[in-house]
Amino acid sequence: MKINKLLLALLGLSVAINLAVVGFLAGQSMKPAMLVQGADPMRLLPRWAHSLPTERQDALLPMLRQQRRGAILQLRDIRSAHAAVQAAVAAESFDVKQLAQKLASLREILGVSQQTSHDDFIEFVAALSAPERQHLASQLGRPKGARRRPGGPEPSAWHQSRACVEDNERTHRPCPPAQDPGELAPQAQ
Repeated sequence: MKINKLLLALLGLSVAINLAVVGFLAGQSMKPAMLVQGADPMRLLPRWAHSLPTERQDALLPMLRQQRRGAILQLRDIRSAHAAVQAAVAAESFDVKQLAQKLASLREILGVSQQTSHDDFIEFVAALSAPERQHLASQLGRPKGARRRPGGPEPSAWHQSRACVEDNERTHRPCPPAQDPGELAPQAQ
């Protein structure tokens, strides 16, 4: 009886060790594939930097990273100023002058942030060649996919006729896109 328990314990220990070794080896074999893919260093940088060739992205990456670090610090200041405004609005003893001062502070921080953003953009554009600047100029006006305001209409509803929208409220049938720009549906608030 003791021998059977001992054999079962050894068998369990052997299975556990084998599973651990197999798991370790599987993890090691997957590691290089993950390192090759890695995180895209351009992912969090301005969208206009994505249209550049890889070698140009690599050359400009240190400048863009520095600009990103500055933007993150400014974002912290902006969030702090927003929190101060929110606290002034929610204060038990509401003070108009305090709210005005917090809003003025927020406006100043936003202005500094915008000026820094403009300066960073100028620095970026100045580092580009003439063909790269022309390509950037053509990309600036293009949104990167359908956008909508939270709570607003779906992108497919942006170009629906007023008549169809009114009919849709009754019948719940989808509307085809409008042909005449004068027939665009009013935006939902």
